[in-house]
Amino acid sequence: MKDPAPERKSFLHRLLTLDFAPFRSEPSAVAKKLDAARRFGNYGGPPKPSRDQVDVENFKDSNEARYVNQKPISEGRTAVVYSAYDSRLRRVIALKRFRNDQEINSDNDYIAERNSAATVRHPNVVSTYDADRDEEGAFITMEFLKGRNAQQEVRKTGPFSVERFVRFASHSIEALMATHRGGLLHLDVKPTNIMISEQAGGAEMIKLVDFGRARPIRDENGNPPVGRGLEGSIYFTSPEQLLGQELDETTDLYCLGCIFYWMLTGTRPFTASNSFELKEAHLQGKVMHLGELLPRLPEGMADWVMSMISCKKADRPQSAEELMESFNQHSWALNDLQRTTTELDIPRPTDIPASANDASDESSEPAEQTR
Repeated sequence: MKDPAPERKSFLHRLLTLDFAPFRSEPSAVAKKLDAARRFGNYGGPPKPSRDQVDVENFKDSNEARYVNQKPISEGRTAVVYSAYDSRLRRVIALKRFRNDQEINSDNDYIAERNSAATVRHPNVVSTYDADRDEEGAFITMEFLKGRNAQQEVRKTGPFSVERFVRFASHSIEALMATHRGGLLHLDVKPTNIMISEQAGGAEMIKLVDFGRARPIRDENGNPPVGRGLEGSIYFTSPEQLLGQELDETTDLYCLGCIFYWMLTGTRPFTASNSFELKEAHLQGKVMHLGELLPRLPEGMADWVMSMISCKKADRPQSAEELMESFNQHSWALNDLQRTTTELDIPRPTDIPASANDASDESSEPAEQTR
């Protein structure tokens, strides 16, 4: 008797590589093919699908039907973010829909975020699930983060303890390391774009979000991007961005250093009565040394943070890897750090000298998961 194995193998190969698109209009044909596969050579295969499972209606790529229970959770200049339920994958997601407004040109933000999803994958960077367009325009779906952004957290609880700050700093640097290794500059690092997400068991996980202003470290011709003036928050913008100069990894590190300063003190490093004076403060490096505000910080911590916010790029750490290396050289970066806010007598915002404190809201930075 002829061995049916080779013939069976050939049949199954043809079946698995078959284009099923023609059968969407006739669901019964799919079931017949599966039945034939089971009978041939006693092939087990998947269970026979019901008509509902292969009905042509279920093949419609309807985002309205897929993403249900949409509720707005934040709104920015270029996009609105909704919480939604993905009925196909059965999970809660964040859906970011970009505005159809030619004056805003939100398409650039959409393209930047779409491209970042393909290049940056890391636990400390928000995960993007899908990027597409429909009749309403461009949209992106991403993981839904339960928690608060850094701006909300500091305003609610006050400055971070040293122990909590060390964890936050480590996660944040990891996020920028992944971003830069993916060939991108974030260029919008600010408190509202850093989420403190609640994980199982109550652990905190830092997530960098909103890559709408991200740009390649080098373009196809090998040229770096240049600053485009004030695009985000002036409190967390580098001098080179304001001046339209060349940007690099140190640009993101400068903005992160401003956040670190603010998280430890409750006050922004650069303050002024108007935007012009604030710009000059960035350009001239007019900032009170962190050690003067918090003299009881662990040795080296104040200088480490201040190195990030030098107005000269050459005086900053030159990469996130270099910043992490210097971070790990300090004793306060050890995992068994047991210091607390009380032991260090870190002041709350009301204890900081009035001349240094700036608790005004940033109207351009609403507390949200993404911009």
